[in-house]
Amino acid sequence: MSSVITHAQDAPIVAADTSYSYEQVNPKIQLFVRGVIFELFRNELLSLPESVLMCLFPRGLMLDYEIQEHLTNNRPLIFQTADFDPSIFGYIVSYFRMMESRINDEIQFISPPVPSFPGKCGIIFLKEDIEFYVIPPMFPETQSAMEVKPIDLARTKQKVARQLLQEKRIFDCLHVTNSTPEESAEKNLVRMLCYSGFSEDDEWKLRIQEPHRACITSATLTNLDFSADKGPVSDPNYFPVFHKLLLFWQKPARKCWWDSAMKTDFNGIEFPVWVRRVWTLELAVLGSASSEPLVV
Repeated sequence: MSSVITHAQDAPIVAADTSYSYEQVNPKIQLFVRGVIFELFRNELLSLPESVLMCLFPRGLMLDYEIQEHLTNNRPLIFQTADFDPSIFGYIVSYFRMMESRINDEIQFISPPVPSFPGKCGIIFLKEDIEFYVIPPMFPETQSAMEVKPIDLARTKQKVARQLLQEKRIFDCLHVTNSTPEESAEKNLVRMLCYSGFSEDDEWKLRIQEPHRACITSATLTNLDFSADKGPVSDPNYFPVFHKLLLFWQKPARKCWWDSAMKTDFNGIEFPVWVRRVWTLELAVLGSASSEPLVV
């Protein structure tokens, strides 16, 4: 009796078509993002932050076959679909196009990069993803949770969402105060970002609620400001902040934590709210001679 493993035939080997080069082919791509159509060239799309591309294409951006089809059939567009908020994506695309235009027009930046920086412009991308959970309180007598109708729970979640949408200051959720230890991870993160172009009272450029979900997504972009580094630059052992940020070039870093300080009420009864936050930090470099990040 033949084995189902050994009985299977080997798949034919198809040689890759090497008659074209990605550098020579820059097709236009049409993205259908939640009902909104965006048209970008391939190189323009690939210049966006890696974390954005991973959200747009969680299974990977397979352009090899599409480009061959484009060349063979002379298709004007490559169609892709993505589940991403169109307002945030439009903000990111517009910002990158503006910076690329300034580079192409050789407009001097307010804070030009230092000679050792591998590009003409650095862009810091910071994104926050919030998931929140409204927890019905427990009755101490019966140790059972309070029963809440689904429609009432949905209204309570909407109330929490509206409250979270109003909390627009970026760093407030880190709860950094004067009493926070200097070497804490939160204080180091705030210091690094404020030494790179952010201000402590900055707000999210966009903050939206995801449709039909108890989720809030926020995003902001800012240019890497080399003049904002207030570290002891005269110290030969000092490591400039932009070198630290280069570690996040095409390698997004994430910070995740829970916050249980929030409360809401329903019919005069206090409900605890658990908030899960995920921050994504990434550096994009425009006008670089190489697409590969430097080892620092």
